[in-house]
Amino acid sequence: MKNLFTTVFILVLSFNLFSQSLEYNNNPDNYPRKYYSVSFATGLRTLNAQNGNLVINFYDNNNNLVKTITSDIEGNYLQPAFYFALNKGKYTGLAHRLFFDYTSGKQKSGGMGYSLSWNFPFQFKNTYLVLRTGVYVMIGNTLLNLKTIDNPNSDFHIGSNKFDEKKIRMFLTSDFFAVGPEIEARYFVNRAINAFFLFTYDLVNTLSKQQESLKFISTKSNNESGGSNYPLSREDVELILDGNYLDDIPFKYGNLRLSLGMSFVWNRL
Repeated sequence: MKNLFTTVFILVLSFNLFSQSLEYNNNPDNYPRKYYSVSFATGLRTLNAQNGNLVINFYDNNNNLVKTITSDIEGNYLQPAFYFALNKGKYTGLAHRLFFDYTSGKQKSGGMGYSLSWNFPFQFKNTYLVLRTGVYVMIGNTLLNLKTIDNPNSDFHIGSNKFDEKKIRMFLTSDFFAVGPEIEARYFVNRAINAFFLFTYDLVNTLSKQQESLKFISTKSNNESGGSNYPLSREDVELILDGNYLDDIPFKYGNLRLSLGMSFVWNRL
């Protein structure tokens, strides 16, 4: 992981230095106009999972099996997402973006990130089409909804937590770190509004196996950031998918991300 962060830092720094040099050489006396904007978009996100029947076994301190939970996992999930971003840049030149990406549905995820890119404008009749290419980094968390557990005797225990509710939702969760390329085509509707299409391909690694866990939440609670976490790094829990013992959670967040949205521009200089 340390090598991955070092590689990303070197790539971003090199891109930034190259972009500044290119901008100065092309426009030493006449820099392009700057802009600030806020973007809203919706689109589709994927979660790549291993298809099969997942068995989760819990053991006591004497290595005796005390509970088994099973759940079916689909091969892939394609779900709606919402995207929000703050932008600053030049119409021809370097651009910066801070963004938040949230996926809803059976698989939920949220992440915050930063992208460094370059804008290339092309005149199109009486307006402009801008092509933005760059790289981004993002950190976040993913929840995969496994099943709802029946608890008729109100005696379900996870660690030191006891659930009195009759039904409990169970998730697999993991933090993630993502880095990847992005391409955006932006059309000037007018001076204040841009329409855009964003294409991103995620290359992902989880931050740490220590962050992979099972999450249990009461069906009475709408707060999915709460509940009780049970780390998969513990020796008293094991995951088996179609007879194969797993060392990692059976899914990876990220792949192709497509977004369609609008940007509202101000402070055009």
